[in-house]
Amino acid sequence: MKRLGFDDFKKLHSHTRVQIAQGDLVKKRPIAQVWLEHPLRRTFDSIVFLPNQPTPPGTYNTWRGFACSATQGNWSLMQAHIRDVICSGDTLAAEYLMNWMAFAVQHPEKAAEVAVVLQGNRGTGKGKYANAMTALFGPHATTVSQPSHLTGHFNGHLKDCTFLFVDEGMWAGDKAGENVLKALITEPVIQMEKKFQDPTPIKNRLHIMIASNSEWVVPAGAHERRYFVLHVSDVQMQDKAYFAALDRQMYELGGLEAMLHDLLRRDLSTFDIRAVPRTAALDQQVINSLDAMHTWWLDHLGSTVPDWQYQCRRTLVEACAHKCSTPSQRSMETKLGNFLKKVLPGGLKKVSHTPPGRGKAIECYEFPTQALCRQAFQNLLGIQHDPWA
Repeated sequence: MKRLGFDDFKKLHSHTRVQIAQGDLVKKRPIAQVWLEHPLRRTFDSIVFLPNQPTPPGTYNTWRGFACSATQGNWSLMQAHIRDVICSGDTLAAEYLMNWMAFAVQHPEKAAEVAVVLQGNRGTGKGKYANAMTALFGPHATTVSQPSHLTGHFNGHLKDCTFLFVDEGMWAGDKAGENVLKALITEPVIQMEKKFQDPTPIKNRLHIMIASNSEWVVPAGAHERRYFVLHVSDVQMQDKAYFAALDRQMYELGGLEAMLHDLLRRDLSTFDIRAVPRTAALDQQVINSLDAMHTWWLDHLGSTVPDWQYQCRRTLVEACAHKCSTPSQRSMETKLGNFLKKVLPGGLKKVSHTPPGRGKAIECYEFPTQALCRQAFQNLLGIQHDPWA
């Protein structure tokens, strides 16, 4: 939608005139002026964006609905693509994803609060699936190809947007972008800013899908609930015949209309969108997002140590300082001690210990068993899949 002042509106249509009867005479007048003076001209007090909601009197609602009609039909190839490729055969993940899609079309007025993340190789069909969702929402779908288009200062393209596809998105180590992304996913109100205009608060109605072939896509934290991450299978990668058949069913044989029909009628009475399945792909994003000290501890938990119970403090401090690029071992010893107090089950114990075959005691940390330490770290991060397997 383009906004014009009165003068600009008149100039835009100055080349068009209409014949107006004035008594016995017929005169040509500028169409813009005729429309502005007409008593039946449609006039609104405000412009609103209210998807799936009644339009208040005196307002102009920019919600245009979906891009196609909902018609019963066949979209079995896309259903199989979602189950076998996008979700790699994981039926629980496929069930959640179908419900997420249904939530998006049944509740375009609400933010999803969970972003779908598709991580996998090029040519596997990530974009093919996301483009079908984009086609459903038509003018209310937006595709961006760079994270900066989403997390930068100017995000006017998000106005009137309910489905947002971020193609090749990646937030590896971008702290500023991380905070903006999290707000776009979960905050009820977001700031929209166009060039040369002041920021305006708008209700968040975004349903976000992110696709990337990068190993580290999103900044996932411990016990993460903002992201539903899927590792997309490459079983159909670059299969032109497979994708041609998929396109034909969806865009020539009524598959898109059938998908909308079924999603609008899908029962969501027991669906909790925040109850995100814990996938191995999400756990990997959590691991990829760890800081240097947590990464060092993860690696240490996976190493073979001759005497796990009693470990030399100096050796651990040196190893951790090297991983964290900290020149001062004195400051690192304090940081490491505080860190181990948090991650070790039962707390941290400092002891003097004489290793077998040595006559002199050394300063050590006393650890619980390696299995207990691993389980405690998994619980701390909220990951279910064994990262050391």
